[in-house]
Amino acid sequence: LASRVVVGVVTRESLATQSGQQQELFWAHGSGVPIILLCDGDQNGQHDIAAWKKKYPFAFHRAPVAYRRQDHTHCKETLIAMLHEVLLDAYRGELPCAIGDKFEAQAERRRRRDRREQRRAARDDSVEGRDSARTPEAEGIPALAGAREQH
Repeated sequence: LASRVVVGVVTRESLATQSGQQQELFWAHGSGVPIILLCDGDQNGQHDIAAWKKKYPFAFHRAPVAYRRQDHTHCKETLIAMLHEVLLDAYRGELPCAIGDKFEAQAERRRRRDRREQRRAARDDSVEGRDSARTPEAEGIPALAGAREQH
């Protein structure tokens, strides 16, 4: 058995220990196994990531996926896209059925979510349009004299 990809969740502490994750990432790099890193984007800024890239260049061939609580869906989709790309390359363009089926199911969930969001946005736009069209003047109701002076 051989690993096709290594996914690591990195923190300042996990990278600082030479016998821990740092060593595993070094071994993966030495074996030619692609590395995908995930970090806490809420806790670690671009300055931290730049420092890690400089200190551990073997582990940062790809930009790490920064998890942010406000945007967890984007993080998940970025991670899945990276995994798909790396695995396609590892399997030379032909994913095994079990893996391919999982990626296809995820893509279908994404398409359904996009359609729901589009319908919701269209519904919100139409409600907004109806509300703005329902002014007293549009309904044939004259505005009060005092109300006109306030505008």
